[in-house]
Amino acid sequence: TNLPAVVLSISVAHCLSRGTTSVVDVQSVSERKSGTVSEVKMEPSRIAYVHIAKSAGTWLRTCLEPLFRAEDVCHFRFQHQFDSAKYEDFIKKRFFSAHIGFDTAISLDAEMITVLRNPFDRIISLYYYWREVNGGPILPKQMELEEFLDYHFDDIGQDMDNAQTWQIAHGYTIPHRRKHSGMSKD
Repeated sequence: TNLPAVVLSISVAHCLSRGTTSVVDVQSVSERKSGTVSEVKMEPSRIAYVHIAKSAGTWLRTCLEPLFRAEDVCHFRFQHQFDSAKYEDFIKKRFFSAHIGFDTAISLDAEMITVLRNPFDRIISLYYYWREVNGGPILPKQMELEEFLDYHFDDIGQDMDNAQTWQIAHGYTIPHRRKHSGMSKD
């Protein structure tokens, strides 16, 4: 079933007001875009939004970010930015929205939220996004959907190989996954 925007808004508002971690299962982009989370009138504490690719992340960030003062928003969007930053670069920030995993989000001492999407729908969306976006992986631009779904990608596997589970369990990148799974570098 589809989860309309109003339910997403209530779930996020509930998370912000109660100080709990929330996982919101959202499946319908068209229904989500009709509502806004920015209608929540409160000053949240520290929020770490674990942004899972092609799961309403940019939309939710643009709704939540206005709830914070500009100087309280961390503009890191990717794991490598956190890995190479000094603690002082982001410790005073109160809102984080990035392609990071649980391990990084928990270190931010913030309430965590994320949005999960049907994994099949997410991969299909990722395929069409990569085909249309400038830059990004080249192979999806050269493949039909069926070939793309059957192909094993070493360089972009972190976005395809059970990505949502890995992100909310441990980490976003392949090195973070190896650390927790005992996978070799081969």
